[in-house]
Amino acid sequence: MMRPMRCVFFALFVFLFATPAMAADSSLFETKLQNGLRVVVDENHRLPIVSVTVRYDVGTGNDPDDKNGIAELVTEMMAYKTQHVPEKGFDDSIDRAGGSFGFETNVDDTEFYAEVPVTAIETAMWLFSDQMGFFKPSIDDAAIKHGLEKLAKERGQRVANAAMGLVNETVPQELFPAGHPYRHVAHANDATTLAKLGPADIGAYVDKHFVPSNAVLAIVGDVTRDRAVALANKWFGAIPAGTPEPLAIVPSAAQKNEIHLDFSARVERPVVRMVWNTPAQYAPGDGELDVVASILHGYRIARLSWELITKLKVAGEITSNQGSHRRGSTFVIQATATPNHTADQVAAAIDDVLRTLQTTQPPNDDDMEGALSSALMERTLSMESSEYRARQLAKWSIRAGTADYWQNDMHRYETDPQRVQQAAIRYLPLDKRLVVYVTPDPKAPVSGQLTGRKVK
Repeated sequence: MMRPMRCVFFALFVFLFATPAMAADSSLFETKLQNGLRVVVDENHRLPIVSVTVRYDVGTGNDPDDKNGIAELVTEMMAYKTQHVPEKGFDDSIDRAGGSFGFETNVDDTEFYAEVPVTAIETAMWLFSDQMGFFKPSIDDAAIKHGLEKLAKERGQRVANAAMGLVNETVPQELFPAGHPYRHVAHANDATTLAKLGPADIGAYVDKHFVPSNAVLAIVGDVTRDRAVALANKWFGAIPAGTPEPLAIVPSAAQKNEIHLDFSARVERPVVRMVWNTPAQYAPGDGELDVVASILHGYRIARLSWELITKLKVAGEITSNQGSHRRGSTFVIQATATPNHTADQVAAAIDDVLRTLQTTQPPNDDDMEGALSSALMERTLSMESSEYRARQLAKWSIRAGTADYWQNDMHRYETDPQRVQQAAIRYLPLDKRLVVYVTPDPKAPVSGQLTGRKVK
């Protein structure tokens, strides 16, 4: 009778350990400037560094069909130069300050982030405020050309010259219905659709999305709340609020059958990828599917790892992941066959593991303990990094409506074996999914080639 309580106590221990890790030596504060910019400050005086993140509530999912890729184009251009920052000035300024700089656009939002010594905090604030308030005057044909060249290069690396690049582009089109914002995101860095855009088109898009009232500024590290807010007002307070375009929330349609795609590609061994449409981030079932992913392949003796790699030896590489997003998520299992084994054998072994999880062998204590420790410990330890923390706080502010979402996020994992099994049954049916087989072919195009499609 003691065994079932072990998992419960362990989950509570991780939760209680994780929560103080967020607040032990920090002081989370949220406010909003008069122009609508949300400001998040998290004091942490252990090291003389500060991380600054600006996150905009716009991503590739917001791209109009006739301007597919514009969010990534704008991001590349903003990171290249602004009115008062010359070409390559962002990297150069942060490098001279002894810090690091990065940016990213995903389907839901866009972020710019930097980690600098505390003495250079105003350098980071000035750079990001110039992006927000003084980017438009720098938009010209040469800047657009540079951005398009960057997108074309990245597309070559991610698609044209990647062994399974075409697979990655095709999957969203099969998963999401017409009109869903995620349907076209795989093509978002296709610069050919943007060649006709001019400075006026870029400026109009910026006015809709890259404005203070559509953004969050997160400041984490060795700075007091009062100083951080004062600097936010100094550098961002005078920028006009803007009138952002409301975000369209379009639910994903549930899959009605199994779609089977066959590709040939320059891979060494057969690959199987299974994908399901699943609940949006923070929706019921999202947390349980995170646990399912970890039960399948989140620790050394997880079920797929044990069955396919250790026992049957039909697969050498496996991943499982609940890719959570605001307007619909995807659950993905991918496995690469070992020599002398086929995609059919790998797929059959995956199905056996899923079928067993859903029927005769629901999650047990070992499953739950391994999955929860893997999922929660990783999140907890990541929050010790000031850069990760600043980016995560800004993400919560955008996606959950408040940066103070740590405990809520952890509460999603206060689950039990029955709920986890029910999530696997409900959201991972074996007859309603996308199944992709990739067959090795040295003569195939570098990015792969679709050779067959059938609906079962």
